[in-house]
Amino acid sequence: MEKSNLMISKPIKENNFVLNNAKLDSNKTAFSSTYQSKGITYRSNDPAVVQRDEAGNVILLEGEKNQLLRIEPIATNITTTSMLKVLDTQFTYFKFPTTYPIETTLDLDLDIDINLDQDLNLELKLPVATDPKNQPNPWDRINTSYESDWFYGDILSSGFRELPFTGGTQPRVNAYTLTKSTIDELRRLDKTLKFTIQTQYVSTFTEGNTGFSLQLNRGNIKSYRPWLFPIPEIRTLATPTSAYPVLGFEFIVNADDLVEDDFYTLNVVSGNPAYSLNDAAYWKIEVVDIPDTPPLFGINDISGVYDIQGGGETVTLYSIADVQTEIGSKIPGTEQFIFRSN
Repeated sequence: MEKSNLMISKPIKENNFVLNNAKLDSNKTAFSSTYQSKGITYRSNDPAVVQRDEAGNVILLEGEKNQLLRIEPIATNITTTSMLKVLDTQFTYFKFPTTYPIETTLDLDLDIDINLDQDLNLELKLPVATDPKNQPNPWDRINTSYESDWFYGDILSSGFRELPFTGGTQPRVNAYTLTKSTIDELRRLDKTLKFTIQTQYVSTFTEGNTGFSLQLNRGNIKSYRPWLFPIPEIRTLATPTSAYPVLGFEFIVNADDLVEDDFYTLNVVSGNPAYSLNDAAYWKIEVVDIPDTPPLFGINDISGVYDIQGGGETVTLYSIADVQTEIGSKIPGTEQFIFRSN
């Protein structure tokens, strides 16, 4: 009869074991019986338990009644007691809730005067670019009143474009936005906002004059909300003798028309290729008393344009609606605003 060998593992050599003779001492016999009743242990490769040949292979004879093969399961017994011992160790050095012994008390002055009025005052600026040598370059192109590629470089365009004023945490680019907290504080103080604006320009056109126009516009981030009165616009000229004109004005916001998410922008256009001088521009926002004098131009007696500024040439204030209407002008070197006679 041929033998069929099953490779299991090499047994531990035992001097007192002789194959096919089952020569066991009393200790091995007791161990074997314990094994047969409880399963394989760490001595599971003992030839006294499972007969093997000299190579360590389990002896199985084809067609014969062979010895049983037993495989011992391996398990880890985790008891409740052992688990509690582990958890108890984790909390030996930590007690909850934590406490800290305080020997002295801190003398804190909690009577702090928080002036929210100061949070409403800020200044917006135009960004100043730098050249490849990291030098400031304040010249920024503005759009022309006629169709040209001057502003975008490769796209034809014309008309007013927003000046990119930045500052604070504005939710809308190029703009100053009224937030709910700002409006609530203004109403609590019974005050309003004043815009003080200055811009300056230069034209590349040297064969004549170049006109500049600056508008203050209003919109709303979440809804369509047209201005309650015509758009204020101021105009001036760049001439060979006044090559760097200034445009600016003071505007007081209507305290009776403060709406959350309203935003204000400044839009500019020129009659020839020209630049904004960004380093000379600013837009101050200040908290002021509601005025008791009428403006130069506005919807009522408590808001609107209160002053206009220019340099070098006459600055003129217009009302822009379906038609444009000249309100009046200011001559350089004088503080008097001259209303246009009807």
